[in-house]
Amino acid sequence: MIPKHLSLVCHADWSKSEKKRWRAHASRQGDGSFQAYPPEPVESSANLIGDLRETAGSEASVLLGFDFPIGFPEAYARKAKINNFLTILPELGKGDWSEFFDVSETQEQVNIRRPFYPKKPGKAAQQHLLDGLQVDSINDLRRKCELSQPGRRAAAPLFWTLGAQQVGKAAISGWREVLQPALHNQGVLIWPFAGHLLDLLQPGKTVIVETYPAEFYRLIGNAQHIQKKNPAFIRTNLSGNNRSGSKCSQERRKADAAGILKLIHQLGISILPELLRTIQDGFGEAAAGEDAFDAVVGLIGMLYSLENWAGSEEFEGFEPGSPAIGNFEGWIFGQPFEKRFQN
Repeated sequence: MIPKHLSLVCHADWSKSEKKRWRAHASRQGDGSFQAYPPEPVESSANLIGDLRETAGSEASVLLGFDFPIGFPEAYARKAKINNFLTILPELGKGDWSEFFDVSETQEQVNIRRPFYPKKPGKAAQQHLLDGLQVDSINDLRRKCELSQPGRRAAAPLFWTLGAQQVGKAAISGWREVLQPALHNQGVLIWPFAGHLLDLLQPGKTVIVETYPAEFYRLIGNAQHIQKKNPAFIRTNLSGNNRSGSKCSQERRKADAAGILKLIHQLGISILPELLRTIQDGFGEAAAGEDAFDAVVGLIGMLYSLENWAGSEEFEGFEPGSPAIGNFEGWIFGQPFEKRFQN
């Protein structure tokens, strides 16, 4: 059951490039259902939260998802003596951490307080990153929620800044432009570090979570089989991507339209005609279509997770039990939390 104070859910597909930042949101209607709106560019990262709060109203709670990593891998945090993400976040880019956001140009520059590498392609190798950060394996630089799972490859490690899958530079942008300023706003909370999700979604609060749209791709293909309130199905079918083709292709996105619309219908979400046309058209032929696609898929996935998991006693989809995850690693919203990580 979705908390009654939650009036607006928004998903932002993020990038280091301002032109590739898109958002999609859904607002609560009088009957308790949600209405989804067409995706749109993020005009200003500085004004995003304020704009959403104005739309939702001062007494509402807002859930805002970003698809950049929020948290540190445990192996790195231990070496850096980081005990709490919210405590260290405002220090990054200042004082002893002044070089944190400066991407290293050479392997010699890589160290615990300057961990992002490399600045540009060339002879860079992930081994340089391992050596500089004093870890043995690239998996040491992945958080538990980023490790490979059945049907889904491992996510790119936070500090690696090359390749189509890299997330490092998006994280730098998101932490500096969104998370650090948000700490000055008492009405903004970052999950899971600030507490349990359902406790955080209170009137007047904006709760920021980390998302990963690929977590929800499988829902599109299996929409006709999904049984609401069925954690066993969620465990098996939520994560991963069994779709053929690439989201970069308009034709691939058009092929996903039926699954997206079926899922929207099953969740009882109403959509504006413009959003319907956008989905059926595969989000257009422009390069930004894939970003708008992820913004909408992320939004629908967030609503699906809320509807199926909020308050569930059978499946702990919201509250990671590991102290490391709750203090400095973080978790991907909507990703099943398995008990093997609770140690």
